[in-house]
Parts: sequence; structure tokens; C-alpha cells
Amino acid sequence: MTETSTQTHPATCPVVGVGVGAVILDEAGRVLLLRRGARARNEQGMWACPGGALVVGETLEQAIVREVWEECGLVIVVRCQVGAFDHVLPDGAQWVSVAYLAQVVGGGEPVVQEPGKCSACAWFALDSLPEPLSPLAGIQLAAARLLIPAAMTCPPAASLSTAGRCTDVAADREQWTSKGEPCCPEHGVSPLCVGRK
Repeated sequence: MTETSTQTHPATCPVVGVGVGAVILDEAGRVLLLRRGARARNEQGMWACPGGALVVGETLEQAIVREVWEECGLVIVVRCQVGAFDHVLPDGAQWVSVAYLAQVVGGGEPVVQEPGKCSACAWFALDSLPEPLSPLAGIQLAAARLLIPAAMTCPPAASLSTAGRCTDVAADREQWTSKGEPCCPEHGVSPLCVGRK
């Protein structure tokens, strides 16, 4: 039996990209945004959350930590996942962007590290965001606003026992309280975590 040419070969199939983004808050509750530069792949001149593409072999959280370091020289701790969002660009490219709520650790101020890709970085109050804001950043920030009060008191994944995995020891399971939801990666991270007992 001979196959017809109606089948699409994997090498020619369109690919959906996987990206990551970070809604990073400072101690004053301001959010870090970057203005996309003239050599950015898309959305030039728009303000956006830091982020970029997933590299084969890294986790989503590793990717966002790397991207924030590469773009603005800050070390972050991921607090929780905000959501996964469609990001369809005017040229037809399609991405799935996974956004995280994060905080800076170790201090420091953001500095543009990739001048062609990013022309500015600054902190903004959530009720005073710059224009033009990228459509994706608007969606990420709207979703993050729903999580901010509770999520910023959750333990960062790295602080949980056994490199972010619950040991299933009663003391570990009960280390964090929640409003009816589990608070560890093994049993499910919840944005409803309210901190230590």
C-alpha cells in the first residue's frame, strides 16, 4: 500500500512555542515590567513581564529564573504559578506562556542586560501601569492580582523539604497551613496557602 502525500511531515508542521513569564513584585507591591526593544522578536515598544522561551532540558521554573537573570540581572524565587495563557502574535506565531508570581531575593535593582531585546525596566504600581502594555502582560497581571494577597505568603518551592518535595512526614505536611488546600508540590501547591502554623 502506498501512502499519499496528504500527510504532513513533522519537520514541516507548525510548532507551538512554550514560553514563561514572571509577575515580579517588590516589597512595596510594585510590579517589574520591561519595555521591549527595537530588536525584540515581537511587540516592540510595549511593556511586558520578564520572560522568554523554554530551552530543551530545563523545567518551566528554571526557565523563568534564567530569563529574569538574563534580561535584568535579578535572582528571583518563584511563589506560585499564575496560569497558562495563549499568546498568538500578529505574524501567526503561537505560544503557550506559563506565568509565575515571583519575588526578588538578595536585593538589587533591575538593569537592562540585553539592550536590543529590552530598552528599559522599571517598577510600577499595579494601579498605575505604563502604556502601551503588551496584551499578554495585561492578561498575566489580571490573573496575578487574584493570587497576590495569599500567594506571597506561600513558601517558595525551594524552601520545602527535599528540594521542594514533601517527605510525607506528618511534621512536613503540617508545616504549612491552608484554607482547605494542600500546600506542598507533592500534594498540590495552592494559592490559598497562608503561611506557617
